[in-house]
Amino acid sequence: MSERTAESTTWANPDGSLTTETASGAIRVREDGQWKRIDTTLVDTGSRLEPKTAVADVALSDGGSEDFASVGRGALTFGLDWATALPAPQVDGDTAV
Repeated sequence: MSERTAESTTWANPDGSLTTETASGAIRVREDGQWKRIDTTLVDTGSRLEPKTAVADVALSDGGSEDFASVGRGALTFGLDWATALPAPQVDGDTAV
């Protein structure tokens, strides 16, 4: 477990050798000192829709006049607004329509 990273998983084999599987991007993030698999299932936080576990801070409108969407990481944030109030979206897993 100590050899895991955001982009790779390492296993100890029965013969003592190690095997590492590497992904082209993040497959997990460190939260509260533990690795968690990325889970883009959207959850309603009360005023926004957010993925359960993501690399960046992602927020989507759950209706109304708040920003349409925003993405942030560290000190940087990018957001989009909408000229009119938005209806509440239909949410299905990781998709909001």
